[in-house]
Amino acid sequence: MTYIRKSQLGFAILAIVFAAGCNTVTQPQQYSPGSFTADLTDGSGVTTYFTSTNAHVVQNATDYSVYSTENSYELDVFGIPISSALPYTTTTTDNQNLDVRYHDAANNRDYEANFAGGSVTVTITQTSPTLQGSFRGKLVCQGVQDTVRNLTNGVFNASY
Repeated sequence: MTYIRKSQLGFAILAIVFAAGCNTVTQPQQYSPGSFTADLTDGSGVTTYFTSTNAHVVQNATDYSVYSTENSYELDVFGIPISSALPYTTTTTDNQNLDVRYHDAANNRDYEANFAGGSVTVTITQTSPTLQGSFRGKLVCQGVQDTVRNLTNGVFNASY
């Protein structure tokens, strides 16, 4: 092999190694079965971090419901439609059955988003062997006017 051919081969190998290093795929964070997390921020910017390890899903003929508690706090997602096409997304504006409820034990208030008020987007990425998804939105307190919780980083890996 001539010197020029060796240089070209070396350059080609370096280019492949460099390109492979620049195009790495970042794997999504993996959550254990039963995990349910969300950040809930009030109007003054104070964030409550909901972290639970007991999330479970109940499936009926048309939808899924995910339940989870952390101490006296509770965060539930009801009315997620069943679909075989993954991933899929549903929102409170296009799904009258979707309902997200959060009980804040610190102030003993209930916050909710559904077709009638608030807004939530739920994306389902896996339905077996656990139900995995993410969600975000704005929950409103029905009992206290103009009281909201902005929900971000909502993720669940619920066991059946």
